[in-house]
Amino acid sequence: MKKFLLLLIAIPFLSLTTINDRDQFIGKWIDEKEKGFIEFDKEGYVMLGSLDDPYGGKDFVINGKRVSMTYQIFEETTPIQLDIILTEFESGKQKKMLCIAQFISDDKMRLQMDVTGNRPTEFNEEKQVYFNREL
Repeated sequence: MKKFLLLLIAIPFLSLTTINDRDQFIGKWIDEKEKGFIEFDKEGYVMLGSLDDPYGGKDFVINGKRVSMTYQIFEETTPIQLDIILTEFESGKQKKMLCIAQFISDDKMRLQMDVTGNRPTEFNEEKQVYFNREL
């Protein structure tokens, strides 16, 4: 009987999802100033840029080279670590933009990026960007 009660108590906790769930990122996010966006798809590709000049995704050209832009999420960290990876098709060479993210709600997150190779460890009011999910 004790095992049965323990099981009844444990099942709800096992079914809880965390706010760091990868699926939480999927969708198009518009920055609060409505000048830029970032869009994560289920296949692992990401697009970003200004609303009238997007780039990224599976296959696009930058500086005359075919590239793809993907993302990798490290959910077990706080804040969430996010890598945006630019990969050249021909050489396989990669460049990473190291980011941190935090969900404020299901439809609002803040993101801070670094292109110098140093991942931010905490949010900086001047460098972070707030995004709202496009509904």
